[in-house]
Formats: sequence, C-alpha cells, structure tokens
Amino acid sequence: MATLRTFIGIAISPVIQQQILAAQKAWGEVVPGIRWIKPENLHLTLKFLGEIEETLVDPIHHRMQRVAGGVAPFTLTIQGLGVFPNLSRPRVLWLGVNQGKQSLQTLYALLQAELTPLGFPAEKRAYTPHLTLARFKTFSSPSLLSALLQQSLRYEFAPLSVHRIDLIRSQLHPGGAIYTCLRSVELSQPEES
Repeated sequence: MATLRTFIGIAISPVIQQQILAAQKAWGEVVPGIRWIKPENLHLTLKFLGEIEETLVDPIHHRMQRVAGGVAPFTLTIQGLGVFPNLSRPRVLWLGVNQGKQSLQTLYALLQAELTPLGFPAEKRAYTPHLTLARFKTFSSPSLLSALLQQSLRYEFAPLSVHRIDLIRSQLHPGGAIYTCLRSVELSQPEES
C-alpha cells in the first residue's frame, strides 16, 4: 500500500512570505553557512504525522473537522528568531509566534487528543509554535548568531489571519521539499447561544 509523508499545518500568506524573504536576505549576510527554506514552503506545523497509508487521509480529515469545529478563527503575529537545539550547536533557525500562541496550543492539544486513537502517539515534549526558516550547513560563530537573534526583534511582520488548517503531503527532493495540500478544514467555532 502506498504511503504519504504528511503533517497538519497552517499556510503562511504571500505578504508574509515576501517579508520573510527580505529578512532572509538581510540575515544571510550576517550568519553564513545557512540553507534557507523557500518562502513558498514556509508553514506553521501543528502535528507531524510522518509516513501514513493513503487510507488514513479521510479519517484524519474527519478528525481535523471535529477539532476545527471547536476553534474560532484567530490572528497570530510572528516575531523573534530562535534556534534548535541551542546556540552552541544550532541545526535549525526559526521564527517564533507572539500573539496567537494560546490558540495554536489549543489546536495542537485538540489534534493530539483526536489523532491518538488513529495510532499517532502524543508528543512528549512541549509544543513550540515556530516557522522553520533555515537549516545550518556549517556553523562557526555563536557571537554572530547571538547578535542576529537580538537584531531580529526589530523586524515586524504582517499579522496572519488563521481561518483554516491543512493536511499537507511533504515530498522530499534534493532541491527541497514539495508540499501538496491534501485536505483543508475551516475553523468554525459554533456561536454561543
């Protein structure tokens, strides 16, 4: 049976993609040895599912609908760079979430609860909402990176209106991943009576 590498996430608007592209160009001059993620591939991951059988697409979609029906659309703001796992051995450079973090954590928790019965184990580590911006090919200067993290706080990006979540297929290629949206679900918390 065919499998698909998938995750559930939130798409980033073209306006923010362009703002991040400009920031990547500026930041790339400060810290060399980084492989930047293409702006059109930027997304906010809610739950990485890994390799799934195609027969799970519809059941996952159904669970996503149940989650989305209990969450109202919201706005988030993106601000501040960070690294995983730490400054002395960075592997991933990311942008954090400021406003809207609580709504993302609610979505994450609801997805965890809904997807566990389908065989997707709950994450043991805390959820840190972020946009992966780059991966480090080489790294030589913690002081340069530390200065960049401080400088990044001055950057402001447009707010992102979150009104849907997507089930996305990720196909890995030498030139970078190719993402295809398999299913979308609108956030639509029912009005209180």
